[in-house]
Amino acid sequence: MRLDKYTPAAAAEARAWVEDVLGERLPSSDLLEGLKDGVALCRLVNLALPPPGVKFKQSAMPFVQMENISHFLRACQTPPLNLQQHDMFLTVDLYEQKDPAQVLQCLGAFSRAAHAVDPRSFPNTLGPRPRTAGGVSPEATGLATTTTTTTPRHRGTSVASNGSHGTMSIRTGGSPTRTRPMSPSNNLNNAGAPASPGLVSSWSRKDQESATAPAWNIAQYGYMGGASQGNLGISFGGRRQITGAGPKVPSLVEKERRRRETEQREAEDSQRRRRIADDEEEEEARREEERRWEEETERLRQEERRRTEEEQRRKNRMRRLGLTAIGRAFGYEASS
Repeated sequence: MRLDKYTPAAAAEARAWVEDVLGERLPSSDLLEGLKDGVALCRLVNLALPPPGVKFKQSAMPFVQMENISHFLRACQTPPLNLQQHDMFLTVDLYEQKDPAQVLQCLGAFSRAAHAVDPRSFPNTLGPRPRTAGGVSPEATGLATTTTTTTPRHRGTSVASNGSHGTMSIRTGGSPTRTRPMSPSNNLNNAGAPASPGLVSSWSRKDQESATAPAWNIAQYGYMGGASQGNLGISFGGRRQITGAGPKVPSLVEKERRRRETEQREAEDSQRRRRIADDEEEEEARREEERRWEEETERLRQEERRRTEEEQRRKNRMRRLGLTAIGRAFGYEASS
């Protein structure tokens, strides 16, 4: 915590420094209480500033005391002191003792800046003394530097020869010659081709297993026919097709396109089926309407025919009745 940095020893040192610079004792033995009214701070900063300095008032009123502290803080951030913002404290840090450690840090920074401006008024500073610019040289400590000369080690002559068994002879100094197997790149003739046929790269019979160093087991895996990852489009981690081209795996974009096409096709089929159903319903309704019209027309025709027949029968009956009356009048009955 920051309160751990505000120790009684540090506070006593700061109070002694302030009293030594001002030439008088603070009104309180406690550092924060002695600086609370801001008068001592303003008198300190006036010693470092050119005339007329800052104006302050000695009063028991809180706002006047806080204004004095603000004058001190404002003067510390202006030339020639130019204190950094991280070295400053707030008015409440001192007046209400919110951050006593920051007050000590500001006093230390102020003492160093004031000492640089006016060493006569501020002969001493608070806090640790700055280190000297120059370091301690080896000559100053009486230590002599030793120069060590390293002699390169003699490696001797290396002689390489191409033997019949592919070995290399190396002679180092006076040691006996030792041999080691040559690398495949050294076992080449002047034309850059292998000196001997070497081992077979593949085998097809079981008895060739111990006599060759195959790159492909024809007896176990079959004949590839010159197939490779380059001409078959094979990638690591994928399915390896030896006898034919690998299956075409659709990408995510193609899968999405196919899905959209399927959904669109299903939607079109659904709309077409719905239109067909609507057309069938309309056709059925039209046929039902035509049937009703035919039935109604037939009924009206029958009704008209019935009325016509009744009218005809009535007329015939009236005619017969008329003829009968005439016949009676003349004394004979009309023949039917």
